[in-house]
Amino acid sequence: EESDEKDGEERDDDSDDERSGRDKDRKGDDDSSGKSKKARLTWSPELHTKFIEAISVLGLNNAVPKSILQHMNVPGLSRENVASHLQKYRMAVKRQHHQQQQVASAAANSAAHNNAIFMSSMAAVAAAAASGYPS
Repeated sequence: EESDEKDGEERDDDSDDERSGRDKDRKGDDDSSGKSKKARLTWSPELHTKFIEAISVLGLNNAVPKSILQHMNVPGLSRENVASHLQKYRMAVKRQHHQQQQVASAAANSAAHNNAIFMSSMAAVAAAAASGYPS
């Protein structure tokens, strides 16, 4: 009976892992391998500046993690660190571009609307003047 409880607990743990999206086959997740997870890298402003400099030299569309890493020349920085940062950076640039387009579109729509109101009122003034009413 005791072993049944343990099996049930193991299944519960496995189902928790599945729900959280963890994959036990990934490197660093299996405690029996003897490998531990690497600490999360915090991108300092200086490190990000080197990243941006590499992007500006390589071009955003042509920049790949390996070439960025070579250009940055930072000891201890991995290709995976750069790949993740590049993905986040590209998403941020895309989001910013989309927001700018929305603002420009809203401004153009507002200007067109204001112009239509102005033209309508000018037509009304012209019609009133043509009919002999004072404006």
